[in-house]
Amino acid sequence: MPQVAHDASMVAATAAGLNAGVFVATVLTHSHIARAPTVEGRIGALAEHGTINPGSLRARMPSMAGFAMRARDLIAAKADAAVASNALAKAEADLAFLTKVDVVAARRAT
Repeated sequence: MPQVAHDASMVAATAAGLNAGVFVATVLTHSHIARAPTVEGRIGALAEHGTINPGSLRARMPSMAGFAMRARDLIAAKADAAVASNALAKAEADLAFLTKVDVVAARRAT
């Protein structure tokens, strides 16, 4: 019965001068979104990407509750690790420079 009603509506729309093809168009949808198999993998994907927005949340995980907070924490930890790594590299460079200064000063003193 629904098909008969649909066909009648299509005939009426065409008779009224409307483009009946508009009514048979289908809306594009995602049939499959590639997601990591585990929750931790999905959170890691968010953290790896470095941004959290509604689109990335919908694409990477079915439920947004709690995941955004954990992903944000991972992103912050990643940023903190980068800052710490840079600080360590700078400290090592400073130590190497000061060691050279001490060697030069010791040579001049003798």
